[in-house]
Amino acid sequence: MGCVSALATDVPNHFRTMQGLEKVIVIDGCTNSCVRRIMEAARVKTDGYFDLGKHLRIKMIGPFKPVAYTGVDPKRAVEAIIAKIQGLQGGTK
Repeated sequence: MGCVSALATDVPNHFRTMQGLEKVIVIDGCTNSCVRRIMEAARVKTDGYFDLGKHLRIKMIGPFKPVAYTGVDPKRAVEAIIAKIQGLQGGTK
């Protein structure tokens, strides 16, 4: 896991760490795609991407409520992330 905020503020050590990772999966919590945009602006390569709303249909309950979700949503998100990691290990994207 990496600190996306550090990338957004040009902290050199975090950039080098992210560049050195074997695989990078980006996870956005809503359709604003802030994490993906930060990664693109920092020119960090990514191997997988999830928008929890778009790809997993996890509804954000109200604007600016990052912890508002249903009871089953975290489990679905974890399962999807694990499946993506396993797919990357097998050479698929």
